[in-house]
Amino acid sequence: MRFNDHLRIVVACACLSATALLARADGAHLGKMRADKILFLGNSITSCGPKYWGLAASTAEKDYAHRLAAAISAKTGSCLTMIPTAAPVARPDGSVDVGKSNVINIADILERGYRTYEAAKIARQIAWKADIVILQFGENIPMASFDAAKFKNCLQRLVTDLTESSNPQIFVAGYILGANATVDNIKRQICAEDPARRVFVDLSAVGKDRANIGDYGHPNDKGMAVIADLLLKAIVAHSVCKPNVLFLMTDQQRFDTIAALGNSHIYTPNLDRLVKRGLVFTNAYATCPVCVPSRYTIRTGCQPPTTRAFSNGRSKPVAGQATSMTGRCGPYLAETMRGLGYRTFGIGKFHTQPWDEKLGYEVHLHSEELYGTPDQRRRDDFAAWIAREHPAYDFIEGLMGERTEMYYMPQMSPMPASCTVERWAADRAIEQIRSADPRPYFGFVSFIGPHPPLAPPIPFNRMYDPDRMPNPVCGDLRTDHLDEQIPWMNYAVWAEDV
Repeated sequence: MRFNDHLRIVVACACLSATALLARADGAHLGKMRADKILFLGNSITSCGPKYWGLAASTAEKDYAHRLAAAISAKTGSCLTMIPTAAPVARPDGSVDVGKSNVINIADILERGYRTYEAAKIARQIAWKADIVILQFGENIPMASFDAAKFKNCLQRLVTDLTESSNPQIFVAGYILGANATVDNIKRQICAEDPARRVFVDLSAVGKDRANIGDYGHPNDKGMAVIADLLLKAIVAHSVCKPNVLFLMTDQQRFDTIAALGNSHIYTPNLDRLVKRGLVFTNAYATCPVCVPSRYTIRTGCQPPTTRAFSNGRSKPVAGQATSMTGRCGPYLAETMRGLGYRTFGIGKFHTQPWDEKLGYEVHLHSEELYGTPDQRRRDDFAAWIAREHPAYDFIEGLMGERTEMYYMPQMSPMPASCTVERWAADRAIEQIRSADPRPYFGFVSFIGPHPPLAPPIPFNRMYDPDRMPNPVCGDLRTDHLDEQIPWMNYAVWAEDV
């Protein structure tokens, strides 16, 4: 199962437990979302004359719009406003007045007429100030002469008009009858511009099952029920008040380096507080306990045979596997969280290949251990900060400590605590947490320490008396060296007894 599939399960469970719905003094709410007025702008799947409900539905109550409104009302304990649809009236100038209905067919505006976007035709609907808007269209776009730029501009203008009117939650339905990746990709782009208020809903499953299709090749009662159910799930998932998520990672920290878990020789007050307030996994294992493989497993949810990372390098995909990491594993963790409406930031060590690989973070600040070229050092955010803010230390080659034969040797940081990479990462994370952005955040903060070199700054290098510390625990070399990384690293740093 992919990582984003796990997330969907978690979100679904959260929805079941968190969608208690309140009819408050300021109107009906579905979770965090106001739910008094809902506006449906679609094509004949949404409304079609002469009956003015979903074309192939047997009654108004069985089309997806009325089903969805009833389902939301049942959850909120109130009644969503649904203005009966009247037959459009022709104006003297030849245009059509669709009245005050909140369920209308706008195929002439967003499908056949997208090149001009005549907002005046739906001015009443926009001015109605809906809380929830469902946009369902695309099937009637003449693709032979399709102009992607003009279509995107039309959709952007509609979304802007709606936002300026009432800033509603907008749910953009994907292609229903067949598939149209070109149109759906533009819809996704528009939604990605403001994921807190816009959600793309994939409805391709409807058309894949012929049992959902009735007269005129349109969704029948069964298909309408599927559409309503998929939209409802998306609305409920988006209505949940999402918690902020801060993912803290350290590198090569042993399991027994937390005082609260039984080590009386060390002082770790902040980690101890996390232990007391949270959940500790004392029997967890990494499938490949090496830096790059573990990091790709965390950001994809896939194991090394799929990521093709078995060491601090990448193996070629086997026959039948996609060539790209996301092609094999699906979207990265940050991309998945962005799709769930989170603002995302990633700070620290990522150890990707290439080193500056895009992982989906809106704010992505690097502090990598090594700099392969002068250009990488210039573009590494921590190293650039040192050069800019603390140029007195810019001459230091090993900003995190001396490597080579000193790699495993205790040493002192060449810089004060205020300039170390750990302090830099923590300060940058605090800046992001304090951002005025109203969206919930997902922050990934990856500290380099206590990965060698072992170079704490003053005064932390003086916290422990070496003579009072217990001796290191040594394993059997024949067993330990079954892990090829250990003898390889010994050779690389000239160590003889590690």
